[in-house]
Formats: sequence, structure tokens, C-alpha cells
Amino acid sequence: MKYLISTPKPTNLTIKPTQFTSHLKAKWLNIDIHTINNPKRVYGLEWVMPMENGNLEGLLERTGQCIALDGDVRDCAKFALWFRSLVDNQYPLFFYDQAYSADLELREYTTKNDIVKCFMFTPVEESPQPIETVSTNMTFFNHPITQSFIENLKRHGVDNTLINKAIEETCLFQT
Repeated sequence: MKYLISTPKPTNLTIKPTQFTSHLKAKWLNIDIHTINNPKRVYGLEWVMPMENGNLEGLLERTGQCIALDGDVRDCAKFALWFRSLVDNQYPLFFYDQAYSADLELREYTTKNDIVKCFMFTPVEESPQPIETVSTNMTFFNHPITQSFIENLKRHGVDNTLINKAIEETCLFQT
């Protein structure tokens, strides 16, 4: 799954590739970083690093305004919190998936579990592997089987209010 970290709208925030590379190397010793020299590419810096749940691939936009991550949501969450610590709090940062099915503002008190809960239905400790995105802070679950189930309920006349109440209770049960 691909995740993104950016401000909600353009700002004067610019992550400088040279400084950012130094921060990355200081935090992760086994990181592989490359500059992307093709000016036609949206991204100017790419990296791969081993994390607890597999490799994490990252890209820094040439604008210095956005980071794209590809990896296990738990590793992406850890990276996002580290990145938040580098950026001045005057700049709001959001963590979201490429489908824009959920987002979470990264605040100084945001935890890894806060992020993971937004994107996983099964609690981390019960999940045998990364699963499709299931949002627990929205009024629907973004999972094909669950979507089909909800559509069938609607087709059979179940009221949206009842469906939303059941989803809300399920989310509360999961946390």
C-alpha cells in the first residue's frame, strides 16, 4: 500500500534533499538512498530501508512538499512520526493513503497505533499479514467484501442509520 505525507495545502515548507538525506542516514544505518536526476520525474530522492515488517520504500517530491511511502502501514507509521519530529509544528502534516480513503493529521501527540487504526481493521497483533485498507474513522470500510456486504444490506432495505451504527460499534469494539 502506498501512503503519503504532506501539508493539506501548499506552503513554504521545503524539505531539502541534502539535509533530509543526512537525517535519514543518521536514523537508519542500512538505508539505500539515490538522487533521481531526471527532471521530468515528480520525485527527486528515493530510498529503501529494512524495517521491522519488511522494506520501506520512500520518495521525496522535487517540491519538498510531499513524501510517498510504500510498505507495511506499521513501518510507514513509524517513519511518519519520525518525519513529523523533523518538521516545525507550524506546518500541519497529514498521513493518508493513495486512494484518499482515510487521513490523519500528524500531531506531536499522535501515536503509531493512532495511524495504524485508521488503515487496518484487524488489530496489528491479530493480523497475520498486512491487509487491505479498512478505515475505522470513517462511515464505511474500504474493503471489497465489506463494501459488498454493506451494499447487500442496503439492497435488502436495511436503513443507513442502522448500518452506520453497526460500523461505529464495530470500530469501538476494535479499539
